[in-house]
Amino acid sequence: MADNIEDAIMPILRRIQGDIAEIKASQTSMKRELRTEIGSVRTELGLMQQQLVTLNGSLFHQRSEFTRLEDRIARLEVHVGIEDSPQH
Repeated sequence: MADNIEDAIMPILRRIQGDIAEIKASQTSMKRELRTEIGSVRTELGLMQQQLVTLNGSLFHQRSEFTRLEDRIARLEVHVGIEDSPQH
């Protein structure tokens, strides 16, 4: 009788063991894909950060140029005699 139970249970246990092996292999593959994706996201974030730094520097430079031009226009207005009342 014990042999009959063992004969009935062993194929089920082997299938379960096979299913577990498939699940582990699938998890390993998914981990590898996630690591690759995370690496790509990190690379893209780094590039975006560099672009933001460059953009920030460009905006600062443009603001400096606008301020310089505003000062020059104000001096020209004073020189020509068409200055507005001070807004500061």
